[in-house]
This record gives sequence, structure tokens and C-alpha cells, in this order.
Amino acid sequence: MKMFYLIYHGRPNKDHPDKSIAGGMIGCWIERASIYKADKVARELIKEQNWDIIKKDRFKTVKPNSVDKDSEHYQYYDQALIDKEVLVFYTYPKTKKRTRKKI
Repeated sequence: MKMFYLIYHGRPNKDHPDKSIAGGMIGCWIERASIYKADKVARELIKEQNWDIIKKDRFKTVKPNSVDKDSEHYQYYDQALIDKEVLVFYTYPKTKKRTRKKI
């Protein structure tokens, strides 16, 4: 099995409980036999969290011991070694629409 790090840009769907979130980046640490299987699992897990994927950002294979233990991401990588999958949602809020004033 290989560890993959997949990043998607997404937004909450109509069933998501927090209406203040406009969208976010979703980091997925998935251990599977192939990138295709990891992508399928990540997409299913994201959907279960009431999010829609807007686009995939990037995918990469994570080599064993390549994540620095001092990195903020190490805790997610380490947990994925145990659970086989970890999702991290980096969200941004909705903002008020700005109106343009004519000068």
C-alpha cells in the first residue's frame, strides 16, 4: 500500500450544517494500492461530509518517512498510517457582496 496526499478545492453542499462557510481546500491523506483508488475513496469521504468538489488541485505520492516530524502536516500523515484515511478541511467564510459606487 502507498500513501497519497490529494488536495481538492470544494464547497459545502446544501445539506452542510454550517452555512457560514463559502468553501475551502481539502487535504486528504489516503493509503491505498493506487492513486485511482485513493481518489475514489477521497471523493466518497468528501461527499459524506456534505461537500462538493469544485476541482482537484494536486495529487502526490508520499514516500515513507518523507514528512518532517516538525511539520504541521505530520500529525495527519501519522494518523493516516493508523486509520488509512484522514481528511483536513481548510475553510474560508462567506463574505458580504460589495457594491460598486460610481464616481
